[in-house]
Amino acid sequence: MPERQEKMVELGQMLRAARKRRGLTQRELADRCGVADSNISMYERGVKPPSARACIELAKALELDVIGLLRTTEGLRKRLSGIVTLLDHSELQVLPDRLTRVPVYDVGAAYDRDWTNGDFPAGESDRFDWVLTEDEDAFGCTLRGDSMEPVFHDGDLLIFEPSAQVCNGDFCLVRTREWATFKQVFFTKTKVRLVPVNRHYMEIMLDRDSDEIVQIQKMTMHVRRY
Repeated sequence: MPERQEKMVELGQMLRAARKRRGLTQRELADRCGVADSNISMYERGVKPPSARACIELAKALELDVIGLLRTTEGLRKRLSGIVTLLDHSELQVLPDRLTRVPVYDVGAAYDRDWTNGDFPAGESDRFDWVLTEDEDAFGCTLRGDSMEPVFHDGDLLIFEPSAQVCNGDFCLVRTREWATFKQVFFTKTKVRLVPVNRHYMEIMLDRDSDEIVQIQKMTMHVRRY
């Protein structure tokens, strides 16, 4: 069985056991979570993972640690990463040490060599977000514009971990001495290709060995803003 499927089955068994401990039927749990009965059945059978919002409601109804639940289903982390953006709107209490508070900037703002955004130096910002990361230097960016649609949308939160290794085809924040942009990155022997998802925009070509490039940092989490 593929690892991802094993994780989904493991998650389903955990949810089923928690539901039965509380003497709830699938219909009763579905009513509490605001989802269809069939969804509860599919979660428990490992057919599909719950959405971020459903995961929060399940955690409340079954008295589960939502962050711990997410960590134990690592294969679902990317699918459920949006859960952290919903925590402020729920009644769940999350221990601070389970999440990391990271500064959030706007992609496209005026960055310089010292990673400034307006009047804010590196590691500081006018806003922060809580995310699942173990990288102390992790930071977030709010995407602006439509150059990466339909995969990424204006207002989406992107998390970058400087410790993550950048590979060909990764989505990255590319910072130069004059500007920063979020694009898919491809490397040739002499060039770095910055490719937008939206084909109405042109590729950007940079010299691979040029000192114009300050940093290329890999996106490790994408949280869609609805």
